[in-house]
Amino acid sequence: MSKQLPTATLVAKIKASAKSSARAGGMSHAEALEQGARAAGYLSWHELQQALKGRAADVAELPLDPDLPPDFDNTPNDERSEAELDAWWERPFAISCEDGTFDVRCLDGGAWDRSTWYGNAPTMAAATEVARAKLEAWRAMSSRPALMMEEGRLLVIKRGSRPDQEPEVLFEAKNMDEVQAFMQTAEK
Repeated sequence: MSKQLPTATLVAKIKASAKSSARAGGMSHAEALEQGARAAGYLSWHELQQALKGRAADVAELPLDPDLPPDFDNTPNDERSEAELDAWWERPFAISCEDGTFDVRCLDGGAWDRSTWYGNAPTMAAATEVARAKLEAWRAMSSRPALMMEEGRLLVIKRGSRPDQEPEVLFEAKNMDEVQAFMQTAEK
């Protein structure tokens, strides 16, 4: 099983589930947290928490006016090198504007050939908060299962987190009713 993205939403769901399990008396809260983390693809609850902290640190030091590769905002994401993806994928940065504000951008797949504009902020502290909030929202949205049609087949997939990763097929459905039933059970 592949690891789910370590988002605040994932952690909150595992905590809520662990709380319910502990109240039901099936296991201790700590055991339920461990089980939830393993179900999400992590070795332990501690590993999941460390992964979440690491993702938050992605935004802690927001690069200002970074030296970007040539044609950075004019290159299809699936044509970027592995090194460029390693360096810039889901790593927000700020660009100074003439009026003293900062444009916050991130190469996250929101656009197929350029970094995504996250917003404008009056200070670097505000830019860091914009980056943190937008990246967290993007990761939560992009980690959800998606529906894809391929050669007449209905597939529920988990998208790869980068353009150089293939999507994982979670379920193949015969019709939309099966898709809906699968999605309802996956949300629980």
